[in-house]
Amino acid sequence: MSEDHARFAEWDAAYVLGALSPTDRRAFEEHLDACDRCARAIAEIAPTLGLLAQVEPERAAALLADEPEEAEVPGVSRGRARLLERARRERRRRRATWAASVVAAGAVAAAVAVPLSGALDDRGALSVELEALVDAPLEASVSLEPAAWGTRLELECSYEGDADPAAPDGLPYVLVLTDRAGRPSEVSSWRAAPGQTARLAAATALAADEIASIEIRLDDGDAVLMRAELDEP
Repeated sequence: MSEDHARFAEWDAAYVLGALSPTDRRAFEEHLDACDRCARAIAEIAPTLGLLAQVEPERAAALLADEPEEAEVPGVSRGRARLLERARRERRRRRATWAASVVAAGAVAAAVAVPLSGALDDRGALSVELEALVDAPLEASVSLEPAAWGTRLELECSYEGDADPAAPDGLPYVLVLTDRAGRPSEVSSWRAAPGQTARLAAATALAADEIASIEIRLDDGDAVLMRAELDEP
């Protein structure tokens, strides 16, 4: 293992979760351009961010405790356990920021320019507005930021209206991406009630130009509530 690779080998999970400082993030992305090994690691664990978001906050905090590296948590998949283990290692170096990032991921659900429909922000990320397909006061936008390992997504979804006494905790929703071959994949889930705004991060191994559509669905069925179609490059 080269000295350069040894420096960045444990940064992959922190990068996916957004726990690196801007300086470290730029350095890691420069390393990814030249390191296939780290790029493969990012592509492998990026899709588990959506799964991590399904962990209850209390469980996420417990998993972040300083446990032996060999410890296994019942009910946690190998991919999710791997991500959490790497999170524990990075937290020893960046404890406060790291813990906040992982707990937030559990509580909320928490480098190529492509010609897609939407507007680019200062980071080069594409912002896409989703269109409501049902008669409901929903507004949502998704930011797609291309990365060497795939695409980082940030969703903001607002549900106007008064709280529903029949569902005080709100309803479960899922964020679904469909690639250009028509294959759907669920990348995150969350719960929201009227009057709330959900903000969450997700990730996919798909490149931004491989994403054909973005949808918000109810978690208990295939009903599509909102959708954005992305133009082909």
